[in-house]
Amino acid sequence: IWMRKSKTPFPPERQWLSESPEITQLWRKQFTKGKLHDKRKSRYPIVTARPNDQDWRRVVKSDEDIIVRDAESNEIVLLVMRNFCGDPEVLEWADGVVQTAVATKKSVRLDDPGKLALVGWTSGARSQPALMWAKNLLPAAAKELSLPEKLRQYDFNCSSVYALFWNMIRRRLPEEILADLKTFVEKIENAQVEKSTTMNENRTTAYWGIPLQQSGSGTTTKDKRFNGTQFFQFHQAELAPPQGIVSLNYARFCHCEINAHKWCVAWTTHRSHGAEHGGHFFVADYDFKVENATNTVFVWQGEKLHGASLPNVRPGELETNFRQCGLGFAMSHQLGK
Repeated sequence: IWMRKSKTPFPPERQWLSESPEITQLWRKQFTKGKLHDKRKSRYPIVTARPNDQDWRRVVKSDEDIIVRDAESNEIVLLVMRNFCGDPEVLEWADGVVQTAVATKKSVRLDDPGKLALVGWTSGARSQPALMWAKNLLPAAAKELSLPEKLRQYDFNCSSVYALFWNMIRRRLPEEILADLKTFVEKIENAQVEKSTTMNENRTTAYWGIPLQQSGSGTTTKDKRFNGTQFFQFHQAELAPPQGIVSLNYARFCHCEINAHKWCVAWTTHRSHGAEHGGHFFVADYDFKVENATNTVFVWQGEKLHGASLPNVRPGELETNFRQCGLGFAMSHQLGK
């Protein structure tokens, strides 16, 4: 469908979105008096959506696919694809890798609800920019993965799930989106002598893999997947772009951002609750809300106003009473400079 950009975006920029008065009540104290890890940052208010989705021009339901184009530029501003991965066991494996990654890595946005962490290559510290593999393991995880072979397997799993995602979207997404991502990767290839342009910490390993199903009736499917050390290797398929993100129960106020590429892509690998529990993606510039669901892919433009609404759960119970996680490509514009 084609839509014109809204003259009055909802929610307004730099405001948290709550989808009910009950959710607002749960989170109000957090955003007025909660601890700020970065005291230089401002506190933003919560706006409560009116009932029956009155504030939206369109709500994309949890079982609905859609492509939205800007009526003037004809550019895609939102794409939603449900049931993205057709193999339940592959989805389970991918979700397991995401869960492990998000549980073991430091968040890059400590003042936002939930967690958002980097995977792959980073541009280093602002004071000392340098292309390097992300060293963002939490202390307990760093200790557990102190043996080189364990760390290599951990990084290989992360790189492989992104390679799977990348090769799937290469076959499924419109060419204009893929061309944008490929242009950025080619730019890095031209700038980096060492060719550290794919998500692969060990540069000598030019393949990725998915665990083979193990034989035996005494284990569950999940056990068979994660206890196996044998992988079906993909030597001819492409590796993933160099940087990705993993998220858990992540919410963000209405904002826009500058990425290294125009379109960002994310895959929700699991959502535990129904649509009534909030935690949904929105594109405020077009007054669109997208109900999140397991196995959903989103595409959006980072420069357009967007965000994720607050979930219907107390802040202190966010990690125990709600689970929505996934991975994506929203690469930093500093990468490759």
